[in-house]
Amino acid sequence: MRKRYMIKKFNIAFLTALIISTPVLATTVGSGTEKSINIGNGALVTNMPGGSDAANGVAIGNNADARAGNNIAIGNSATAHNNYDSVAIGNGASATGAFSSIAIGRAASSTSPSGGIAVGDSSNASGNYALAIGNGASAAGDNSTAIGGGFSTIPGASASSGGTAIGANSVADKGIAIGSGSRATRADQVDIGSRQITGLKDGTRVTDAATVGQMNAADTATLKNAQAYTDTAKADAIMQANQHSDANLATAKGYTDT
Repeated sequence: MRKRYMIKKFNIAFLTALIISTPVLATTVGSGTEKSINIGNGALVTNMPGGSDAANGVAIGNNADARAGNNIAIGNSATAHNNYDSVAIGNGASATGAFSSIAIGRAASSTSPSGGIAVGDSSNASGNYALAIGNGASAAGDNSTAIGGGFSTIPGASASSGGTAIGANSVADKGIAIGSGSRATRADQVDIGSRQITGLKDGTRVTDAATVGQMNAADTATLKNAQAYTDTAKADAIMQANQHSDANLATAKGYTDT
């Protein structure tokens, strides 16, 4: 009886392991797909039409789709397309840039021609080496950086044309926007959203920022110099007036004596 129980237990364990390790309705298409992994209903690893092969590709999840070499798609309907080294992780994540695109998060999208990174639900990177981090963050344009997730009705950070936006609902077009709600829409502009910058060291060069302490000291020195000038001018005026009065008095006295 015990032997029969052990055999039954072994069979169940074996069948479970077999089911887990066996791809279900997964497909590997074309030559050059060696060492590829595809697991899940409709999971697909295939070569790009007229492009690189799909060796070492990984597609895990229902309808996950990894095309071309070293691409990885993990999650239901995750897509990693184009030449090679793209990664899409998350349900509906899409990494379709030409090279080394990364999209992590539900519906995250990296369509950059090269090196775009999108991390966070519905984040998007669509420029060369664009970086978008945070739910709903968007980096459009080469070398743009958007860091800051949105929530509810508040959008994530948005950067374009090489701008840098840090903080929820921050917007940077060529400029740098730091802090939630900040706006930098001119080239070389830095906006912190009406915030104070504290802990600054006194400036020492003409292009350095001056602190309030420096300004107060400069005002005090200017006032002191102005007071000294006024005192000197006053003393000179009094002395000249006295000298003039003395001269007039001497003249009058001489006239009287004569």
